Amino acid sequence: MALVHISKKTKKDTHFYSPFMKLHSFEHKNNYTFILGFADHSFIEADLSPLLKAYVEPSAINTAKIDSEWGCLIFNDGMVDIEPRTLYKFAVEQGVYHPDKKDTHF
Repeated sequence: MALVHISKKTKKDTHFYSPFMKLHSFEHKNNYTFILGFADHSFIEADLSPLLKAYVEPSAINTAKIDSEWGCLIFNDGMVDIEPRTLYKFAVEQGVYHPDKKDTHF
């Protein structure tokens, strides 16, 4: 399996990377759906299947981890990763906020 780095940048994407986009925690709900906890203290539930389905088999979803140095979500021992800006932007645009959720990692 080749290393896959998922990054979706467009000409409209004028946002620069911010440390607040780093992933600090996650909770796997089902299938490709996760609750993602970001460094800006937001918690967003998002179905990541549009980003992951082509690269991560459903049976490998349980390999999800956070790369603590980069703040990205990785799968298959780092063979697939979603860069923080892409993950954050996707979650904000497609997800559902969980304003009452708290994270003990901050």
